[in-house]
Amino acid sequence: MTDAQSRDDGLRRVSRITRLAAAAGVGASVVFAAAAAHAAPGRSVSSGSTSSTPAGVGSPVNGPSSPSAGTEGGAQDVTPSDPGLQAPAEIPSPTFSRPQVTSGAT
Repeated sequence: MTDAQSRDDGLRRVSRITRLAAAAGVGASVVFAAAAAHAAPGRSVSSGSTSSTPAGVGSPVNGPSSPSAGTEGGAQDVTPSDPGLQAPAEIPSPTFSRPQVTSGAT
């Protein structure tokens, strides 16, 4: 066997190993993604709905969507599973203070 033939055989071997490693990496990524998708909680797709927006997005604001949502004072029916956004208890006010500058030489 000549030096050129042994070099070509080595290059073929390295090329084959590289292709197998790349294929194994892609396969492992697919398996990991499928396992993560199965383990993470998410929304289920219902057969009756073709909308891609989540519930409540784009729905009309004018009327109450349930009998308990139409209470006085603008209170909304909030469930523990979907707390939504809540207003702060107190309006934030700006505070002013002198800037502090510290040098490393003291």
